[in-house]
Amino acid sequence: MISRIIKILTVLIILAAATAVIVFNPEPITVKLTPTKTFQAMSGVILLITFCAGFLIAALFGILYGIRGYFRERGLKHREQAAHKFYGEMITARSAEAAGEYSRAAGLWKALIKKDPGDIIARVELSRALSKSGDNDEALRILDKARATDSTNIEVLLRAADCNVLLGNKTAAIDNLALALYHHPHKEASKRARDLSEEIGRISDAIEYHEKYEEFTGKTEENLYVATRLYYKKLLAEHQGDEERREALTKFTKRNQTYAPAFAELARLENKSGNIESAADLFIKAAKKESCPRYWIEAIKLWLSHNDTERALSTARAACRNTSGKSRFFLECNSVRLLLDLQNTEEAQDALKKLPDIAGEENVELTEILKQQIDILTGYARELSGEHSGALEKWREMANNMFGGPLMSQIAHKNERQSHALSHSGAQPGLYVVSNK
Repeated sequence: MISRIIKILTVLIILAAATAVIVFNPEPITVKLTPTKTFQAMSGVILLITFCAGFLIAALFGILYGIRGYFRERGLKHREQAAHKFYGEMITARSAEAAGEYSRAAGLWKALIKKDPGDIIARVELSRALSKSGDNDEALRILDKARATDSTNIEVLLRAADCNVLLGNKTAAIDNLALALYHHPHKEASKRARDLSEEIGRISDAIEYHEKYEEFTGKTEENLYVATRLYYKKLLAEHQGDEERREALTKFTKRNQTYAPAFAELARLENKSGNIESAADLFIKAAKKESCPRYWIEAIKLWLSHNDTERALSTARAACRNTSGKSRFFLECNSVRLLLDLQNTEEAQDALKKLPDIAGEENVELTEILKQQIDILTGYARELSGEHSGALEKWREMANNMFGGPLMSQIAHKNERQSHALSHSGAQPGLYVVSNK
């Protein structure tokens, strides 16, 4: 009721104001509509007509802008709904891929690409699903289309590098990584480009990429080792002749005192030249620098190849003294084998008895494989010393361990159960009951 009264009062006030304008402005005004046509009325009436016309025109523009804003808002809501739906379909596709349903995921990603051909993420994810399903050729083709849309996208370039590696196209993968580094330098691309270049023998490129990688990670100990390895490989590639390579390696080892492979390669060259003493010393230097059993083994083999068993044994003992952990245990076993090959059975058996204690000292777990190795050496030693029954027992023990326990004990247990059954049936022990069935 009050609202109706307010509306009536508002209308009355507007009518009163209009009447007042007309009453207070009775003077006639002539308005020319055209050069020949005029319109004459009271000034108050013309003022009201002008006001109403302006109001109507403003209302018309307001309605037009309102309609335009309505359709714009409706379009935004539609696009927002489409984006939410697209996002939901992306989640479904990613869920399928996470569940290992790669074919279904690929189908969902293809449907999304049809809806939005310019969506880079959908193409990258489609390539990933195709790669996981084993279709790396198609995955790379999808990425090529994505590159046509955005040739500087880092994710597309890195994914293309992955696909090329899976296809064995390491050179193409390096090209993709080089483009990624050009558009957005970062350590991961430089590291991968370095490793791939090293794998295919492009050592100069690998050094260049490694220098870029060092710009992000600094001169760490690991980076210094990688740089040394790369320069060593470059040296080997640039110097093919033995004399030329030996001279270069001599200079290299003076500058890089900790890189064992260079000392080992120089040792091989010295051996080829007949410098046995020098070669053996270099192998030992390499072994001490890297704590690597293989260089000790090479030094031992070097002396054996020249029939110097005393020095071979001396080197084997030095190897055991100068190593620790699994390396020492391996070299101790190798020393036993050498003693056995040289018919030093007593010393070999003494060394064999110490192997479990050495394993405890060096915190080496005696796995089944290590136990089998010790058993083999033990059987070998007993056979050489003439303990044939002991050797036979050791071989039987090894066979039982390898094939899940002794068979004879099972047979004995079975016979015991059969004897027990016969005693209850009234039959005499040791006799077999032949069944008619």
